[in-house]
Amino acid sequence: ILFLDELGEFPRHVLDSLRQPLEDGEIVISRKGASVRFPARVQLLAATNPCPCGFHGDRVVACRCST
Repeated sequence: ILFLDELGEFPRHVLDSLRQPLEDGEIVISRKGASVRFPARVQLLAATNPCPCGFHGDRVVACRCST
């Protein structure tokens, strides 16, 4: 299980680099003309807040992003 907390804060290039291993179910490490394949079958779980302040939909604290 690969858990990414605060998904919206990850740089785009980091998330893009995960795409191929997730689709292929393996990761390829290439160094000095040699390549080694490793299985990478994972369940990806992610969590994020619906807005940067974290209070969207909160009944007690008003969202500071949308007001």
